[in-house]
Amino acid sequence: MIKLKQFQSLVIHDYAEESFHLPSHSHTYYELIYIFSGRGEHFVNSIKNKYFPGDVFVLSPNDEHYFDIMEYTHFIFIKFTENYFQDGTQYKNSGLIKISPVEFMKMKFLKETKIELSDTQKILMKNIMENIANYNLKSPSNIMSSSIIYTHILAVFGIIQETMKNETNAIQNQELDKDSLISFLHENIYFPKKIRADHLSGEFNISTNYFSIWFKRNFGMNLSQYVNRYRIELIKKRLIANRKSIKEISLEFNFADASHFSKFFKNYTRMSPSQYGITTLDRTLS
Repeated sequence: MIKLKQFQSLVIHDYAEESFHLPSHSHTYYELIYIFSGRGEHFVNSIKNKYFPGDVFVLSPNDEHYFDIMEYTHFIFIKFTENYFQDGTQYKNSGLIKISPVEFMKMKFLKETKIELSDTQKILMKNIMENIANYNLKSPSNIMSSSIIYTHILAVFGIIQETMKNETNAIQNQELDKDSLISFLHENIYFPKKIRADHLSGEFNISTNYFSIWFKRNFGMNLSQYVNRYRIELIKKRLIANRKSIKEISLEFNFADASHFSKFFKNYTRMSPSQYGITTLDRTLS
C-alpha cells in the first residue's frame, strides 16, 4: 500500500485526467477533494460512492482511497497537515464553524456516506473552489500564509457543517453503546416495529442512514440479518421444547399467519418448523 507524505502545511493540486494516476493509497495528511467535472466511483476504506460534478470528499491520515474514473474528471485537492490550523484559535475566532477542521476530517460518518449538498451549497462550493484554484495558479508561493485561502478553506468546512445540521446526533454519537443496543434488540424481538432501523435510530439519537452503516461495520451484517438470526435461534428453542404449537409461535413472533412463519423458518433452516421439531426430537431420543 502506497503512503504519500507531505511536509508543507498546505498544498493545492488542480488537474484533470482520464484515469486516476495512483492505485489505492493513504496519506500522512488531510485531504479535501472537490469534483469540478466528470463522473466515476470513489473508494474510501473499501466503501464505494459514485461521484458527479459538485461532490466533495474528506480524507484523514491513514484513510485508503482511489478513484475509478468513468468520464474525464477535473479535481481540486486541498491537502493540509494539522499544523495548518495551529491551535485552533483562528478557526474558532472566525465564527464559521464549531467543530475543528481536523475533527471533521476524522469522522467515519463522512467516509461512509456521501456529503449531500443543496443546489445553493453546490454553487457556493464551486465558487470557493474556483477562487482557491485561481489563487493557487497566480500566487502559489503565498498559499501557506494567505489569509484569503485560509478563510476560503474554513468556508468549505462551514458548508459541510451546514449540510450536517440534521446529522448532529450522528456526529456526537459516532460510537453507540453496543451492549445497550443488543439488550434493546433482544428485549423487543417480539415487536418488529420497535427494532426497525428508523425506530432504533430515534431511540439511540442517531440518523437512520448512519445507524445502518454503523451497525454493519460493527456486527459484520446488516440489522435485518442480525434480527432474523436471533429470531431463528429463539424459535428453534421453542420447537425443541415442544410446549407451543406452530400457530402459537407464529403469533408470539408477530407473523401474519402460520404459513408466513413456516416460509420464514424454512428459508433459513431448509426445514419446515414441524420437520425441525421431529428431527431434533429423534436426535435427542437416539
